[in-house]
Amino acid sequence: MQKSAKLFRILVNYTELADKVDIFPGYGYTFTMQKTTPRHFFLLAMCGLLAFGTMSLAGCSGRSAQPAPELESVAWWEGEVVDTWAEPLDEEARFVLSREILLDTAQVALGTPYRSGGTSLGSGFDCSGFVQWAYKSLGIDLPRTAREQSRFGEPVSRDELREGDIVAFRHPRRGYHTGIYVGDGKFIHSPRQRSSVKIVSLDDAYFKPIFIGARRLPVPDNQMLAEAMTRLEEYKAFKAARPKAASSKRATRARSAR
Repeated sequence: MQKSAKLFRILVNYTELADKVDIFPGYGYTFTMQKTTPRHFFLLAMCGLLAFGTMSLAGCSGRSAQPAPELESVAWWEGEVVDTWAEPLDEEARFVLSREILLDTAQVALGTPYRSGGTSLGSGFDCSGFVQWAYKSLGIDLPRTAREQSRFGEPVSRDELREGDIVAFRHPRRGYHTGIYVGDGKFIHSPRQRSSVKIVSLDDAYFKPIFIGARRLPVPDNQMLAEAMTRLEEYKAFKAARPKAASSKRATRARSAR
């Protein structure tokens, strides 16, 4: 096995896989797979995310990590992943994991064009449509407008911001605007016409004076997290296929023009 940069993905040759594979010995993670289970990135990313969440918590608290719940009876068939935890993840562990999934989902949309009224990765987003779409991937339903989103959930001050919080702005003429905090004083959003989803600083000259606050939403349960991981892989596959489809259309038009 070897670690990669962000998600600590575990690379396993499933043809040589034993019934039980220890992930990051010392952190208490055990991953049980059926011998017939094929190798699939979703399963690897799940392991990495769970390990990342527990290690992050241990680093913040200064205490050694508690034994992690065993991830058991993971199976793959008919395009669906079914998983169960021997013990439920506690709220803080679910918070860390949910925010990791949320930000990865949001960043899949980087470069997606702005479209007024848009709520789709395929056709584009307006600001609130993008935030609504990202949170919907976690199974959390948000109001449709930026004004409503700016008042939804628990209020959070700028000093208390955590990754995944909704950040809200209000311009005297242009109205409300929302995005998702990604850490390091930055947020991801779908800004305006003739632009696309991007990451900018909260200290940006335009946004800093119109910042009105932030909101934190409830933490998803274990089942919602499992479903969110599946959606994330679907979004990644969809986004990866789009350039190929566009290239194929251009080639077809070029042949037709000859």
